[in-house]
Amino acid sequence: HYRSHDLRCSCGMTAAPTLTDDVYHYTSAEVGVDSVLAQMQLKLGLVESTNDPRESRPHYPTLQGSTETLDPVLQELWTEADHLLRRSAKVACFTLDYELPEDVIDSGALRGYAHPALWAHYGGRHGGVCLRFSQRLLSARIQEALSVRGRLFEGPVDYEVDPFRDPIPAPLDLQQIREFGIDAVVEHYIERHHRALFFRKHADWSNEYEYRWVLVEPGLLPVYVDVSGCLT
Repeated sequence: HYRSHDLRCSCGMTAAPTLTDDVYHYTSAEVGVDSVLAQMQLKLGLVESTNDPRESRPHYPTLQGSTETLDPVLQELWTEADHLLRRSAKVACFTLDYELPEDVIDSGALRGYAHPALWAHYGGRHGGVCLRFSQRLLSARIQEALSVRGRLFEGPVDYEVDPFRDPIPAPLDLQQIREFGIDAVVEHYIERHHRALFFRKHADWSNEYEYRWVLVEPGLLPVYVDVSGCLT
């Protein structure tokens, strides 16, 4: 796999990109103006609502240990594990911003606002908005607002070349579930494997250069963060 900062310029030569403090958020004009700009509210939506089927579809992890448990009970465990691993997770997605040397043919190619596909997919089919935030200020604000609510993670997305790789990195242990309960086991599992669970996508998405915040907490409602002072 490779990370989003393993970059090449459009001419095929290896460039020397400089990561800025800016992150960009593409959205429709209605959401961008009426919610973010007018109310200074940023939404973290459910992971299962993303347009990547590897994230939005149910995740049924394998179970290791004694298989004496009845099939209906196993199905209940799978469903509950999926709920705890994925359905209650919320995410806010951004695009990283890179400056390229002036002598590159297209020095603006990797700026966070300059991705036509993102304008088409997320920016209201080129009729929406692209909002610029300070990553440093936004991170501090999200941490302050949401870290008390659940498990909060942030970072760049890794892009996998292998499309058949299992998005669930390891099995859940049935003996540990019996001993400690599924909630405790899944919480520990998320802490260990959150990068693979929430920060790994197929390489086809690599042109998004994504940076995201993920909140794992009970409940299926989106959450909102006051972003006053974070827009630049």
